[in-house]
Amino acid sequence: MTGQMKKISHCLLALLFVGVSVSIQAQELPAMDASAPRMTADTPKMDADAKKAKLYKELNLTDGQIEKVDALLKTQKEELVALRGSDVERREKRERVQSMKSKHQDEMATILSEDQMVKYREILSKRSAKMKGKRKGPRSDK
Repeated sequence: MTGQMKKISHCLLALLFVGVSVSIQAQELPAMDASAPRMTADTPKMDADAKKAKLYKELNLTDGQIEKVDALLKTQKEELVALRGSDVERREKRERVQSMKSKHQDEMATILSEDQMVKYREILSKRSAKMKGKRKGPRSDK
Protein backbone atom coordinates (compact mmCIF):
# COMPACT_ATOMS: atom_id res chain seq x y z
CA MET A 1 0.00 0.00 0.00
CA THR A 2 1.12 3.48 -0.69
CA GLY A 3 1.34 6.17 1.98
CA GLN A 4 -1.81 7.87 0.75
CA MET A 5 -3.77 4.60 0.78
CA LYS A 6 -2.68 3.99 4.38
CA LYS A 7 -3.92 7.43 5.39
CA ILE A 8 -7.28 6.81 3.74
CA SER A 9 -7.65 3.40 5.38
CA HIS A 10 -6.77 4.88 8.80
CA CYS A 11 -9.36 7.64 8.30
CA LEU A 12 -12.00 5.10 7.31
CA LEU A 13 -11.19 2.95 10.36
CA ALA A 14 -11.41 6.01 12.62
CA LEU A 15 -14.78 6.97 11.12
CA LEU A 16 -16.02 3.41 11.53
CA PHE A 17 -14.89 3.39 15.16
CA VAL A 18 -16.64 6.71 15.88
CA GLY A 19 -19.82 5.50 14.16
CA VAL A 20 -19.88 2.25 16.16
CA SER A 21 -19.21 4.13 19.42
CA VAL A 22 -22.04 6.57 18.80
CA SER A 23 -24.38 3.72 17.90
CA ILE A 24 -23.53 1.81 21.09
CA GLN A 25 -23.97 4.90 23.26
CA ALA A 26 -27.34 5.65 21.67
CA GLN A 27 -28.52 2.12 22.49
CA GLU A 28 -27.35 2.41 26.10
CA LEU A 29 -29.22 5.68 26.79
CA PRO A 30 -32.47 5.18 28.67
CA ALA A 31 -35.64 5.91 26.77
CA MET A 32 -37.32 9.22 27.56
CA ASP A 33 -40.25 8.79 29.90
CA ALA A 34 -43.26 10.59 28.45
CA SER A 35 -44.46 11.49 31.94
CA ALA A 36 -41.12 13.03 32.99
CA PRO A 37 -41.12 16.82 33.34
CA ARG A 38 -39.51 18.59 30.44
CA MET A 39 -37.94 22.01 30.16
CA THR A 40 -40.28 24.36 28.36
CA ALA A 41 -40.76 28.07 28.08
CA ASP A 42 -43.18 27.76 31.03
CA THR A 43 -40.70 26.04 33.37
CA PRO A 44 -39.43 29.23 35.05
CA LYS A 45 -43.02 30.40 35.46
CA MET A 46 -43.98 27.14 37.13
CA ASP A 47 -41.04 27.53 39.44
CA ALA A 48 -42.11 31.08 40.28
CA ASP A 49 -45.68 29.90 40.90
CA ALA A 50 -44.39 27.23 43.29
CA LYS A 51 -42.30 29.82 45.16
CA LYS A 52 -45.27 32.16 45.35
CA ALA A 53 -47.54 29.41 46.70
CA LYS A 54 -44.91 28.53 49.30
CA LEU A 55 -44.65 32.19 50.34
CA TYR A 56 -48.41 32.50 50.66
CA LYS A 57 -48.53 29.39 52.81
CA GLU A 58 -45.65 30.54 55.03
CA LEU A 59 -47.35 33.91 55.55
CA ASN A 60 -50.75 32.27 56.06
CA LEU A 61 -52.45 34.77 53.74
CA THR A 62 -56.21 35.14 53.52
CA ASP A 63 -57.94 34.94 50.13
CA GLY A 64 -58.31 38.73 50.12
CA GLN A 65 -54.62 39.20 50.83
CA ILE A 66 -53.71 36.72 48.09
CA GLU A 67 -55.69 38.74 45.53
CA LYS A 68 -54.00 41.99 46.58
CA VAL A 69 -50.49 40.48 46.65
CA ASP A 70 -51.05 38.82 43.25
CA ALA A 71 -52.04 42.18 41.77
CA LEU A 72 -49.03 43.86 43.38
CA LEU A 73 -46.61 41.19 42.10
CA LYS A 74 -48.10 41.40 38.62
CA THR A 75 -47.63 45.17 38.54
CA GLN A 76 -44.08 44.85 39.87
CA LYS A 77 -43.23 42.25 37.23
CA GLU A 78 -44.59 44.46 34.45
CA GLU A 79 -42.53 47.41 35.72
CA LEU A 80 -39.36 45.29 35.85
CA VAL A 81 -39.92 43.89 32.35
CA ALA A 82 -40.42 47.42 31.01
CA LEU A 83 -37.24 48.58 32.75
CA ARG A 84 -35.20 45.65 31.40
CA GLY A 85 -36.34 46.50 27.87
CA SER A 86 -35.37 50.14 28.20
CA ASP A 87 -32.15 51.81 27.12
CA VAL A 88 -31.43 53.11 30.62
CA GLU A 89 -27.84 52.82 31.88
CA ARG A 90 -27.04 49.97 34.23
CA ARG A 91 -26.46 52.16 37.29
CA GLU A 92 -29.75 53.99 36.79
CA LYS A 93 -31.58 50.68 36.29
CA ARG A 94 -30.17 49.46 39.60
CA GLU A 95 -31.35 52.65 41.32
CA ARG A 96 -34.81 52.31 39.81
CA VAL A 97 -35.02 48.66 40.88
CA GLN A 98 -34.09 49.68 44.44
CA SER A 99 -36.79 52.33 44.33
CA MET A 100 -39.31 49.75 43.07
CA LYS A 101 -38.33 47.38 45.87
CA SER A 102 -38.86 50.09 48.47
CA LYS A 103 -42.25 51.00 46.99
CA HIS A 104 -43.16 47.31 46.87
CA GLN A 105 -42.24 46.88 50.55
CA ASP A 106 -44.41 49.87 51.49
CA GLU A 107 -47.35 48.47 49.55
CA MET A 108 -46.87 45.01 51.08
CA ALA A 109 -46.98 46.62 54.53
CA THR A 110 -50.46 47.91 53.76
CA ILE A 111 -51.65 44.40 52.82
CA LEU A 112 -49.96 42.23 55.46
CA SER A 113 -50.41 42.24 59.21
CA GLU A 114 -47.43 43.25 61.37
CA ASP A 115 -46.60 39.61 62.13
CA GLN A 116 -46.86 38.66 58.47
CA MET A 117 -44.64 41.59 57.51
CA VAL A 118 -41.95 40.51 59.99
CA LYS A 119 -42.07 36.99 58.55
CA TYR A 120 -42.02 38.39 54.98
CA ARG A 121 -38.89 40.45 55.71
CA GLU A 122 -37.20 37.36 57.20
CA ILE A 123 -37.99 35.36 54.06
CA LEU A 124 -36.65 38.13 51.81
CA SER A 125 -33.50 38.37 53.92
CA LYS A 126 -32.87 34.63 53.60
CA ARG A 127 -33.46 34.75 49.84
CA SER A 128 -31.11 37.70 49.49
CA ALA A 129 -28.36 35.93 51.44
CA LYS A 130 -28.84 32.82 49.33
CA MET A 131 -28.59 34.82 46.09
CA LYS A 132 -25.46 36.62 47.27
CA GLY A 133 -23.87 33.23 47.87
CA LYS A 134 -24.65 32.21 44.27
CA ARG A 135 -23.19 35.33 42.66
CA LYS A 136 -19.99 34.86 40.72
CA GLY A 137 -17.20 37.37 40.87
CA PRO A 138 -17.16 40.93 42.14
CA ARG A 139 -19.94 43.35 41.26
CA SER A 140 -19.17 46.57 39.51
CA ASP A 141 -21.15 49.79 39.13
CA LYS A 142 -20.78 50.15 35.40
